[in-house]
Amino acid sequence: AYQTLTKRGRHQKLLLQSLTKRWKTEYLTELREHSIQRQQRERSVTNISKGDIVILKNDSTNRAFWKLGKVEELLTVRDGKVRAAIVKVAGSKTRPTLLRRTIQQLIPIEVNSKPVET
Repeated sequence: AYQTLTKRGRHQKLLLQSLTKRWKTEYLTELREHSIQRQQRERSVTNISKGDIVILKNDSTNRAFWKLGKVEELLTVRDGKVRAAIVKVAGSKTRPTLLRRTIQQLIPIEVNSKPVET
């Protein structure tokens, strides 16, 4: 019985490692590429809006550890285009942290926080 549990534990560990690897290499890459292509197609229109849930791209951190955040405010420049956003991320246990990030550093995920109208 002990050997069976040990084998099962090793198998589950390998499955988790495989899933994590696929998440990092396939899904996050695909999501980022899709976001870039969409931005290029819609150069004048940003595809991020207030309330969206986004992944914060960080070149100095492994993709598996990029933070999730919620867009609190969009920042426009003189020409009226959105170039940056204020994003709320988990901070300390009691207070969230607000970060300013450029639109290029934000990858919208497939889910948004807006309620679906029926």
